[in-house]
Amino acid sequence: MEIIIIRHGRPVIETSQAISASDFGAWVQAYDQASIDREYQPSNEVVNTVSRCTKVVCSHLPRSIESAKALKKTPDTTELLFREAEIPNGMWAYPKFKPKTWSVIFRVLQLFGYSANAESLSEIKKRALTCANQLIIYAEQHGSILFVGHGTLNWFIHKQLISMGWNGPAKANREHWGYGVYQCK
Repeated sequence: MEIIIIRHGRPVIETSQAISASDFGAWVQAYDQASIDREYQPSNEVVNTVSRCTKVVCSHLPRSIESAKALKKTPDTTELLFREAEIPNGMWAYPKFKPKTWSVIFRVLQLFGYSANAESLSEIKKRALTCANQLIIYAEQHGSILFVGHGTLNWFIHKQLISMGWNGPAKANREHWGYGVYQCK
C-alpha cells in the first residue's frame, strides 16, 4: 500500500499588497477560490511519480482539483473533509501586512489557542486523523493512491501517518508541487 501526498500548484492570487487583519479573512476566501498558475507546472519527476496511483483524492477547492488535472490525473473523490486547515483572522484595521505575513502570524497564534473565525488546533488534528484513516482505507482498496492537498493539512496528515507506523519522509514537503511517498510497514 502506498499513499502519495502532494501539495497543490501555486495559486494565482495577489500577495504583494499589505492588508489589515480584518481584510485577511476575505483574502483567504479569495485564495480558496483561486486557480493555479498555469506557468508553474509540476516537474516530469512529479508527474511520473504519481502516474502509478490508481485513485486520486482531492479537496473540493479549485486549486486541488486543477492540480490533479495538471498532474494528468482525474480526481475520483473530492471532499470537503480534505480542505485546507482553516486559518483564523482578526477584526482589527491596523497594522497592515502582506497576506503571507498574516498567514504566519495567525498560524502561530493558532498554535497558542487563537481560533477566531476558524477551526481550533485540536479540531484540525482530529480532522487530520480522520483524513489519514480515510486515505489508508483508500490505499487498502486501491493499492497506490494520490492525495492532492494543502500545505498545513498535509503536514498534519504526515504526522498522523508517521505516528501510525507508515514509512515516509522525515518532514512533510510544504512547497507547491512538493510531495511525499508513504508506505505501510
